[in-house]
Amino acid sequence: MGVVTVVFDYEPTSVEEATMHLRHEHEDIVASSCHSHVDGYHCMELFVLTGSLEESSTFVGKSRATKDTLTIDYAVLSMDDFGSLADMD
Repeated sequence: MGVVTVVFDYEPTSVEEATMHLRHEHEDIVASSCHSHVDGYHCMELFVLTGSLEESSTFVGKSRATKDTLTIDYAVLSMDDFGSLADMD
């Protein structure tokens, strides 16, 4: 599981369009996404990813390659140690 945060200027809208295309391109691993205005000049796109480390790394790499992003931060969490919720009885 992974979380990716992309921060970019409100203008131009090319980053927002690029993240939308990235989200659709990787819809098999994007469990959730959220767009937020963090102040009058910046936006933040937050992605929650499921899938393999390789798939998440590809997503992060493509996010970093997106022109005009200000910062991209990510965290990868191993879910292997938790097991399924059904096993918690």
